[in-house]
Amino acid sequence: NGSPQYGPLSGTSMATPGLVGITSLLLQEVGRMRVVPGPLETAQRLKSALALGSTPMALDKLPPNAPLDQPFFVVNPLKALEALRAESALVASKK
Repeated sequence: NGSPQYGPLSGTSMATPGLVGITSLLLQEVGRMRVVPGPLETAQRLKSALALGSTPMALDKLPPNAPLDQPFFVVNPLKALEALRAESALVASKK
């Protein structure tokens, strides 16, 4: 019939592009900081911001075949940005 088929998808193939996009936006913010950290510190700040901007996912939202041997989180991009800015302000005030 030629019409596209749509449906829910899950897994790392679906999560990775979203997380890369969020991380890229956070990295842009790092470039705007008064004192731009080095690569290792930048990676640590990004990881921390993503963790602080995340909340655990309710297990009833997972697909039925999802392995439960790992935690699942939902990243809130604005909360992650706020966490990155807050941590950067603390670091800048110590320098």
